[in-house]
Amino acid sequence: MTKTGINDKLLRRYPKLNEIIRYISWFDKETEEYAGFAYVENAPLDVLQNLYGFPPDKPMIEVFDVTEEQAQVLSKYTDIEFDFSRFDYDLETCYDYKRSGPWEGGAPFPVPSGK
Repeated sequence: MTKTGINDKLLRRYPKLNEIIRYISWFDKETEEYAGFAYVENAPLDVLQNLYGFPPDKPMIEVFDVTEEQAQVLSKYTDIEFDFSRFDYDLETCYDYKRSGPWEGGAPFPVPSGK
């Protein structure tokens, strides 16, 4: 297990997994308009896998809804003041391909630009 919570087998399969950037986007509940994003800093992959019920071999590169219970854990890794009465939240993934080159096995994920 690496310090980022990624098991060695998964890292061998996806060698650039350490360069994944995770962030939370939020959307207005009434209009469904994008309202902003904040990076999720230093959240170990094994913590996220446990939080979402995934096995250690799942890289978690999809988009995931964030529940109020999950937000309690994720708040340790971001400065978002969650307001579930106004917004819906998604845990998302991007890959800094400008710094690291293309993602093996698929298109690179965009890096979010601004709020």
